[in-house]
Amino acid sequence: MDLTKPKIGLVLMANEWFWKYKMFGQDFLELIENDCKFIYEKIKDFADVVYNGLVLNVEQAKSSVKEIKKKDVDLLIICPVIWTSDIPFIEMLQEIPKSMPIILWFYVPSIKYPEKLTVSEFIRATGPVGAAQFASVLRRDGRKFKIVVGSREDEEIFSEIHQYARAAKLFNDLKRIRIGLLPGGYPDIANTWCDEFKITSRLGPRLVRISVYEYHKTAQELSEEDVKVFVKQLEENYKVEVSRRSLSTVARASLALAKLFDKYSLDAIAIQDLDDEMHRLLKTRPSLYVPSIFEKGRVVGMEGDVHTTIAMIILSRLTGQPVLFAEAYSFDTIENTMLMGHTTMLDIRMSRDAKEVRIIPDCEYQGFDEVEGAYMYFVGKEGVITMLSLVDEIENYKLVVAKGVSLPLKEPKTDGYSHILVRPTINIKEFFKRAGEAGVGQHWAVTYGDHVSLLKKFAELMGLNITVIE
Repeated sequence: MDLTKPKIGLVLMANEWFWKYKMFGQDFLELIENDCKFIYEKIKDFADVVYNGLVLNVEQAKSSVKEIKKKDVDLLIICPVIWTSDIPFIEMLQEIPKSMPIILWFYVPSIKYPEKLTVSEFIRATGPVGAAQFASVLRRDGRKFKIVVGSREDEEIFSEIHQYARAAKLFNDLKRIRIGLLPGGYPDIANTWCDEFKITSRLGPRLVRISVYEYHKTAQELSEEDVKVFVKQLEENYKVEVSRRSLSTVARASLALAKLFDKYSLDAIAIQDLDDEMHRLLKTRPSLYVPSIFEKGRVVGMEGDVHTTIAMIILSRLTGQPVLFAEAYSFDTIENTMLMGHTTMLDIRMSRDAKEVRIIPDCEYQGFDEVEGAYMYFVGKEGVITMLSLVDEIENYKLVVAKGVSLPLKEPKTDGYSHILVRPTINIKEFFKRAGEAGVGQHWAVTYGDHVSLLKKFAELMGLNITVIE
């Protein structure tokens, strides 16, 4: 997984007038410059920062933006630390691409005024004047930008900037994402049908179509030794409840999927695992955890559902955590819970205990395929979860976000399907009503933790609509 820090271009600005006339003495000017160093060091804790020092004039502004463009930053932070002129900023703005995410910081040096401000203390606190001017310039220039407000002493400001930076990094990363579609959407489920051009032009990822024949050929080319080594690893680490023949057949299919990731430089695969041709040729479907897929931050979505696969990428890249492809199967109105889970190739790092993972027959195909299948069954961890759905709204896309709790289970709630028992933050009837009204299909991307704020910021930067069910 790409866990590199986001890259931030930091532009701290002040009016050269104060330096030219040495207003309020050298100590005051050094104090302002120390404020800038403090901000730089704080942001450097969580980002690679491109910073050329305090910008006072047009020449410095042009030099700063030149370096920022060369380093291909994810996010640009503009912060007048005291009142400044618009002219250097306007000159800088002419060189900044329209697509670059911008944060404008209404900054003050401290969270509380002293009893009475000296003139120099007053001037040191006039950053909001410059920021208000810049907001007008940005709006008149037709720029999209976000505002943060607060003091350098406020940790929440840096947390908010960090979230925006992570969201901006994904904003850029999506343009390089490659998703394998094998071989297409599920004919019986309309929300798995997608507009490939719209996905690329609006969201960024490129779809790579892969035929079942190509998949079958890749599986046949695997050596017997590679399959045997993988099977041995599975037998040593998990309780196996299927025949050796079935385990070997599914192992080959699962390893072949991993080979396709490498062959096409993919970040994800949306596999239509119910495809009849796939089951005829491979005798099964891929249902075993392959470390080389998941431990590199790649994801696998089922039923050819590209939209949910993209939602999985979003959650994975934003949080750095495993993600579950899940259906909301059913609900219990008395306990206010819903059963969620899925079959086929899941990320077993979502399991509550790796020692409990069992390799069982594929309950959906054991009576149809030549082998009974080999599926890695588990019960998920307990804890707060974030759920994400990506909905195609014809003109745009929408993120539908919900939060809940995966409840502890003494015993599995069902057999055959890996699962979690979820209690949403609102009444279960209201949850399904609002999800249905928002256009959510049956599939969700799910991860542990509360990431609602982060997803809101991502939607803001991407210009996506968002519905939060809470």
